[in-house]
Amino acid sequence: MRSDYGRRQNGIYIWIGAVAGVILAVAVLCVWFSVQYSVQNVSVIGNTRYSNDQIISEVQSGLLSDNVLYLSYKKKKYTPVNLPLVESIEVRMVDNHSIRITVQETQIVGYVRYLDCDMYFDANGRIVKSEVHGEGKEPQEESQDQTQEQDLPGAEPVLGKSATSYVAAMTEVPLITGLSFDRVQMQEVLPVKDQKVFNTILGVSRMLNKYQIIPEQVEFNEDSEVTLYYEKIRILLGEDRETEEKISRAAAILPELSGKSGELHLEDYNGSSENIIFSEGDSRKKAPERADQTAKDRT
Repeated sequence: MRSDYGRRQNGIYIWIGAVAGVILAVAVLCVWFSVQYSVQNVSVIGNTRYSNDQIISEVQSGLLSDNVLYLSYKKKKYTPVNLPLVESIEVRMVDNHSIRITVQETQIVGYVRYLDCDMYFDANGRIVKSEVHGEGKEPQEESQDQTQEQDLPGAEPVLGKSATSYVAAMTEVPLITGLSFDRVQMQEVLPVKDQKVFNTILGVSRMLNKYQIIPEQVEFNEDSEVTLYYEKIRILLGEDRETEEKISRAAAILPELSGKSGELHLEDYNGSSENIIFSEGDSRKKAPERADQTAKDRT
């Protein structure tokens, strides 16, 4: 009887020893795994709207956030909830102690003014950012300098866009006016009557960026005709047809209009200089300062 009891005791000790051995082996493996694949070097590319520190903090959040293998698998490519101006983040393993973070930013094509706020929207018309009018709009050079100061060792530099004298001084995207809407809500599409207008805005935005002549304002009238504002110069593009040719021509002419005021008519431009008229003089409409846009605006 005592022999049976002793055997049971020995069995318990063996079982406890085996469990302890497994736990110890797992602990040793975890420590090895943590040390062998710990994050020591991070490079960030593609970010212009958030600093390297903000991107890295977003990626390295949560359990096992300091492990290269885990991050490169779990966060291989995802959409961050806390960074609304980022479309996606991709994490790749460079070596056992290094990762590369590639940022795909949300394409902001313009902003509207609603009450006392500037509401920025993407290519689909979805509001992705808001700020009180006049706040948070520092010169581009300053914001780039601040980003560089926050770069981590080994991070790859972010190249900014070249500026021209016609880039709006306080924002990198134009104010869009003439749209009709009665409410604005974050992460929702602007409730305009004709959603096709966002395709026009996207197309115009791409061409303006291509030729680097970002205006202060893009205005739509009731007939969906487009007008660009550059200080005291208005460029009338008319309907959305042959728009790239018109914008290309405008980019060539704008430097010649420096210091002048008036209207450049490209509504009927068809490739001939005979279709271009510049009405010099005190411009009848300078880019208006609108404190609000509601259903009273034109569609």
